[in-house]
Amino acid sequence: MLQRRKKHNSIRLLIAISFWSTCLFSSFTQSSPDSQAKWDVQTAVAMAVQRDQVIQQLAKQALAASEKAISTNQLPDPTLNLSAKNLPTDTFDFDQETMTQLVVGISQMFPAGDSLKIRRDIQEQQGAIFSQQAELRKLSIIKMARQGWYEVFYWLKAVEILEKDKALFEKLLKITQSMYSVGRKQQHDIIRAELEIGRLQERLVLAKHNVKVYQEQLARWSGEDALFQHWPADFARENANTLLSYSRQELASILKNHPLLQAIDKTTNQKQLTVKLNEQSYQPQWGIDISYAYRDGENINGGNRADFASAMINVQLPLFQANRQDKSLSASRYELEAQRHHHIDALRHQIAEFYAERMRLIDIQARISLYQQQLLQQSSQQARSTLTAYEADTTDFAELMRAYLTDQQTQLAYQRLIIDEQKQVATLHFLAGTDHQKIGHQKGAYYE
Repeated sequence: MLQRRKKHNSIRLLIAISFWSTCLFSSFTQSSPDSQAKWDVQTAVAMAVQRDQVIQQLAKQALAASEKAISTNQLPDPTLNLSAKNLPTDTFDFDQETMTQLVVGISQMFPAGDSLKIRRDIQEQQGAIFSQQAELRKLSIIKMARQGWYEVFYWLKAVEILEKDKALFEKLLKITQSMYSVGRKQQHDIIRAELEIGRLQERLVLAKHNVKVYQEQLARWSGEDALFQHWPADFARENANTLLSYSRQELASILKNHPLLQAIDKTTNQKQLTVKLNEQSYQPQWGIDISYAYRDGENINGGNRADFASAMINVQLPLFQANRQDKSLSASRYELEAQRHHHIDALRHQIAEFYAERMRLIDIQARISLYQQQLLQQSSQQARSTLTAYEADTTDFAELMRAYLTDQQTQLAYQRLIIDEQKQVATLHFLAGTDHQKIGHQKGAYYE
């Protein structure tokens, strides 16, 4: 009887040591400093922006439009004319007839009104549109890279939690087997423990698979380094208080500088210039033609034949305006009004989407607070108290598994909320067109 009591005490001691050693090992692993350079979110974003070909494409298109603006503002090339006039076909002698002449001339056309300057301004606006589109693409890349990095981080954290629980469950299985050997537990407890370990192994395989999947997706933006670099064990949660404090008036003012709205503004400017350009079509387009005619031979009186000089001005008169100039001008004005409506609609859509995403962030943060203040502690306490009851033979193994699985699910749900919060912050930055670097961070605030 004494030996059996000693054996029971030894088993109980073994359970306690196993549990606390696992917890201490997990705590040590989480708090140990990183000695290697880690693939943090800022590095992933910087690499994604640097590697994106669309940003470079739009930048080159902006430069091309700038060059076109200069070339568009130039007069048309002058035209050089060379001709032989009134050459006799019987002898082809240049000095036979008095009207035979060799003519050289030059002509130059001048566009109507301020057409050249307006066309230059239109091209400059096109360059500005490309620049804003490049900025919009940059914001989009930053959002996608950040969200991709956070998603990988979540699955890495899930793997860490599942591996910790797997080690704990395997120790509990051994303890249950020991208790079964002395008649304190039944065989179905062992079978249940083996089943839960198998299910946990399945979830672990799926989590590792998702790590690879989301690393591949991130590698599309940030390069192959995303597949091989070490992720940090923690990150600083970004403080979203500034994003949450914007009033509608403040947000509307901020959105005036958003690349999407700026690109629409530049397009509106283009439409205004197109109206001005069509107004120039009511003015005449004119040109000048200067020529010099050389004549050979002598006059009847024996003197040399005189050369001829000519100058001519030609004017293109816009006389038939009803179905050409009037319609073109009317069409450009309608396009300008349509563009203005598009700008108003885009601003309203951006504001509405921002506030909808902001409400999602507020809900996520409320749930995070609930987990931090209540659920995490309660699930951990339940697991520990159930383990104590299991040691005292006042509960069965199934109840112990349920307690630990509930704690596991609570931890995973908390990690998911943290990641969803940061992904939502990235979305709000994209919608507002603001810079992550100018917003504060909660350093070391991942585990609270």
